[in-house]
Amino acid sequence: MRLLWIARWDSRNPTDGQLLYSEGLLSSLDPNGASVEVLATIRDETANIAPLGERTHLAPSRWSRALSLLTPLPSDAVRQRTGAFLHALEAALARHPDAIIFDYYATGWALEAVQAYCASRGDQRPVLVYLSHNHEASLRRTVADQYAGNPAMRLIVRHDAEKAARLEDKLVEAVDIIATNTDEDGALYRAAEPNKQYVTVTPAYSGAERPAGEITEQTARRVIMMGSLLWIAKQENLRRFVAAAHERFSAAGIELLILGRSDPAFLESIEHRSSTVRALGFVENPLPYLYDSRIGLMPDELGGGFKHRVVNYIFNGIPVATIRSQAAGLPLDLDTDLIAAETVDELVDAIVAAIDDLARLNAMAARARAQCDGKFDWVSRGKTLLDAIRSGRHRLTTDSER
Repeated sequence: MRLLWIARWDSRNPTDGQLLYSEGLLSSLDPNGASVEVLATIRDETANIAPLGERTHLAPSRWSRALSLLTPLPSDAVRQRTGAFLHALEAALARHPDAIIFDYYATGWALEAVQAYCASRGDQRPVLVYLSHNHEASLRRTVADQYAGNPAMRLIVRHDAEKAARLEDKLVEAVDIIATNTDEDGALYRAAEPNKQYVTVTPAYSGAERPAGEITEQTARRVIMMGSLLWIAKQENLRRFVAAAHERFSAAGIELLILGRSDPAFLESIEHRSSTVRALGFVENPLPYLYDSRIGLMPDELGGGFKHRVVNYIFNGIPVATIRSQAAGLPLDLDTDLIAAETVDELVDAIVAAIDDLARLNAMAARARAQCDGKFDWVSRGKTLLDAIRSGRHRLTTDSER
């Protein structure tokens, strides 16, 4: 089976959950017998990496996010739509793929060209797949509604959210298969488009691992939060957590350590909000910091989809503290395998209560690891996606023969 994979960014050397998911799935397809041609936009982190296989990496548009206000496209999509990308897409379509994957809603800018190609192919057209990372329409509207920053920026965020929702709606309507990373997101799409084919492809894990049971009295009384903070929703989630945790963490002598790519000005502002916060930004090797922490944090109240950082904590023997809604897709008991709470305030209280209970922390980490062992390999995820595509091709063939 030959696939055409239209991606937003080159996912090699991944630095966030979205890129990890894309690269993990791409790496899983060849072992399952599929050949893949990838079209993606170059990132700074991959500009100097040699080409790999059938991957075409295009330079981004010079349009800035601000200039996206002048287009019908959301800011996530405007930098990918270039003449060079369209030319590469036309060449890839001429090689007649069996299936076309739109990886992330922002690749919906390419839908018009793909639909024109499909119309020219008639009964021989490829299966179209939307690989969702979140239910963008609901997520972005929620983020815009709850954005607490500059009022003018809130209007911009809301305007962009509506453009994102329209683009995603077009994709969902046009494709044959919708692949989500949680059942919860699948249910949201299914409510609007009940007759589509759906498949849940949860992310896997291929990073560093460490046994549970390593937290001791010598481990720093530290809560660690890892992951990219470039998106305003992630920044807003952290602001809320720091505001809730400042007094209680300070009184308890608990440090909050933040690792991950972000705007330096934002990290500086977070440190100024609380003396308990140390924000280091991106570090090449986060493992020494992770292994000298007692709890891994997932504080998001805003957001959906699968949370990759939670699996990272689990496979490195770190107990997880999370908002309950952010544990979707995990094979865990939220009441025994995690420190889980409905709100940020409740989560802060639960962390303070647990930080010195080493027996509980180690037991919790061990249970979570045991439940996840053997359930997060990428090859099985690739098989799940390809099985769905083969089923979709069969449906297309059957329908054309009627």
